[in-house]
Amino acid sequence: MKVIGLDCNTKSIGYGVLENNQLIDHGLLMMSGKDRNERAKSAYEVASKLFGRVNPDLVVIEDAVFVQNQSALIALAFTFGAIVAAAPVKAVSARPLEWQNLIGNKVLSAAQKQRVKDLNPGKSETWYRNAYRLQRKNYTREWVNQNYGVDIDQDDVTDAIGLSYWGQTKHGS
Repeated sequence: MKVIGLDCNTKSIGYGVLENNQLIDHGLLMMSGKDRNERAKSAYEVASKLFGRVNPDLVVIEDAVFVQNQSALIALAFTFGAIVAAAPVKAVSARPLEWQNLIGNKVLSAAQKQRVKDLNPGKSETWYRNAYRLQRKNYTREWVNQNYGVDIDQDDVTDAIGLSYWGQTKHGS
């Protein structure tokens, strides 16, 4: 089964393609356009080309679960809709914690969080939240490197590979 995972933001789409748990393609697609309507059209076009080249059996898109900015949330909704419309096969979504837990990337424990604070005293809560997020992003990057032998420094791409793995595991035949 060939699964493509997609991690989208308002300007780019990270993707990873697994076939029978072998990484066969990955990258970052940039969307063009001055506003969300133009970027949604661009998302449809770049996703259509990618789907035509890859010919997936399943498309997995990461859910946007925590977006504080309403404008960004609307832009993401446009992007997601464009990608689902372009998908030639079933498209499913995965919550970040679902696929992250599957690869062993659990939410940091209280002790792990305290260690970050002990090593970096006097920082703001926002700084600490970003440090926790970065630690989890690094875990995913290391997991991709260990399991597929590639060192990728684009978080959207490594997340997309994790999404593909989730799709193969949860929806594979």
